[in-house]
Amino acid sequence: MKYEDILNYPQRFKALTSYDVKKFDELLLYFENELEDYFQHYNFNGKPRKNKYTSKKPKTSYPLLAINFSLFCIIKIKILR
Repeated sequence: MKYEDILNYPQRFKALTSYDVKKFDELLLYFENELEDYFQHYNFNGKPRKNKYTSKKPKTSYPLLAINFSLFCIIKIKILR
């Protein structure tokens, strides 16, 4: 299931995430800032960062690195647990 595809089905999106698309977009702004702040101090393994972090925009060929898709997956996993 692609994130971009599910956006075309608002009822299905809400069923998967418990958020409507508008609320999800609002949450996305907060999540993006928090994630950026986290990676300023920690690496992907949660260990303190030794080198300076430089933000890189994700390549489209790596959808897991896209912020919106990452948040979508986190919410979906939380709901399934």
